[in-house]
Amino acid sequence: MPRYGDDGWSLLALTQNPSQADDIIRWRWFPEVFREPFRYASWTLINYPLPDRDVALRGAAMRSRLSVGRITRTVSDWSMFAQWLDERGIKQLSLVTAGDLSDYSHHLDKVRGLARNTATSHLIALSRLHYYGRLYLPDTDRLVTPPWVTEGMDDYLPAASPLGENVT
Repeated sequence: MPRYGDDGWSLLALTQNPSQADDIIRWRWFPEVFREPFRYASWTLINYPLPDRDVALRGAAMRSRLSVGRITRTVSDWSMFAQWLDERGIKQLSLVTAGDLSDYSHHLDKVRGLARNTATSHLIALSRLHYYGRLYLPDTDRLVTPPWVTEGMDDYLPAASPLGENVT
C-alpha cells in the first residue's frame, strides 16, 4: 500500500482483478515545482468521484470514477502538461491562461503529432484537472476553465482521419 509521500504509487490495491498489471505513478515524471500540486490532484482523482454536474457538461464524455488504467493514463497526461508548462517558464497552475491551454492543444497536434483520439484523452485529462481543482485544490493549483469546455472540443483537436477508408 503506497503512502502519500512515496516516490511512486502502486495502484494495484484499487482493483479486484487478480491479473491486473501493477500500474505505478512515478512522481519523477513531474518537474519538481509541480510534484506536490499534481500529487494532491492525483490523490483527489483516486479518492473522490467527479460530481454529476461536471460529468454532464459539454465538451467531452467523462465518467465520475476512473479505472486503474485510466487513472495512470490521466496522471501521465498531466505529467506531459506539467513538463510543457515548466519548459515555458510557467511555475504555477493558477497562472495558466486559456491561451496557454489553446497553445498546448496546438502543441499536441503540430509538435507531438498525436492522433485525434489521443489528443482528446489529453484534453479530457486537463478538463478533469480543472473540475477537481475547482472542488478540492488550493487557489494556486486551480486551472482556468479550458476553452474546449465552453466552446466544444473539435477546434482544439487534430483533424479527423477518414473513417473506414484506406488513406494510402
